Amino acid sequence: MLYTLIIQIIILVIVAILPLSKRTRTIILATLVFSMYKSILIAQKLIELVYKIIIGQGHSSYRNIAGGIFKNNFRFHANFDDIPSKPSILVTTYPVTLLEYLVPVLIPGSTCLLASGSAKKWMSMVYPDTECCYIPTKKGGRYSVVKEIVKERLKDSHVIIYVENKERRYGRSVGNLWKGAFNMAKDLGVTVTPLVIDNVYEDNWSIPEQNFNVYVGSSFQVLDPMSTLIQVRTLMREKKEYFKRNKFTV
Repeated sequence: MLYTLIIQIIILVIVAILPLSKRTRTIILATLVFSMYKSILIAQKLIELVYKIIIGQGHSSYRNIAGGIFKNNFRFHANFDDIPSKPSILVTTYPVTLLEYLVPVLIPGSTCLLASGSAKKWMSMVYPDTECCYIPTKKGGRYSVVKEIVKERLKDSHVIIYVENKERRYGRSVGNLWKGAFNMAKDLGVTVTPLVIDNVYEDNWSIPEQNFNVYVGSSFQVLDPMSTLIQVRTLMREKKEYFKRNKFTV
């Protein structure tokens, strides 16, 4: 997203200094600015969020700013009413663009995003500690450590875990999934709930009008982790393909 905006600004500068007629330059610049309009609005909000973080107001601002980005710049659809009332492990797809990292903060109610301890320094500036479960980066018995953290958080909130192995997509809409969250759900006797997050589509360095969907699936009681993983992965791939086919359907 930011990379896209930087490319657009470079192109604007190049056009501005090229030896073109005034009319031609005006037409080209107007076309570029029009195509960049949405990117500029989104970048403005991201810069505002960064500023709030710098002055120590990230905790109180990130939810409103993130919500505004999606609801004001996309046709945003989310069935958050289907989030289970009882704490569950929310297993989700891995973000592709920067904007998709903001989606977990939009989930209403008490939620906790599982994150590596190495990310704590920057994540704690945006996500309050009460909404982020930090995994110690270097510690023996890692699965047991993470399971205890998740168990504690599940007492009063949902736990969000990125389960997609983004390195193993092989051209598919959703890659293979890690088994850990499913094993934990079985060990702890809790459900897993699929959370499928759409991707932002960019065209020629601009963000056209489009739908952005977040789908909450039905919860699974995990008896066989591998079988549940396959069902969740199938659901995620079907939903991602559906999002893609209907990206521009009003």
